[in-house]
Amino acid sequence: MDLNNSNNPFSEIYKRIQVVVDEEELDEIVMDAYRICDPQDYEKLLGQCVVTMVKKGYFQKALSYLELRHFNYYDKNMILMIIIEHPLRANRLGLAKRFFSVMDYDSVYCDSAREQLRSLQST
Repeated sequence: MDLNNSNNPFSEIYKRIQVVVDEEELDEIVMDAYRICDPQDYEKLLGQCVVTMVKKGYFQKALSYLELRHFNYYDKNMILMIIIEHPLRANRLGLAKRFFSVMDYDSVYCDSAREQLRSLQST
């Protein structure tokens, strides 16, 4: 699904995600996506919403979405890996650990995240 393609019916939602200004608006976008998308596309859009939440500083909201949603088609751990890298770059180890705590521990992404956290702790 190419979310940047204007012919794609979900591209409008994707554009809204990129310019969101508050948590309420994010909730609205997530609900709109749920109503019009099939489950696979919804998970992809939800992943984009969660990453945007983190980038905009809505960490608790992002955590709650990841803890409360079950991902069948899209690897939640891949989303978490993207998210964990954001606070790690900003040297926010505690925040990265909170996101790490909701990962599925049998994932290859979990091993990579664990290694990144270890290397940051040792510096």
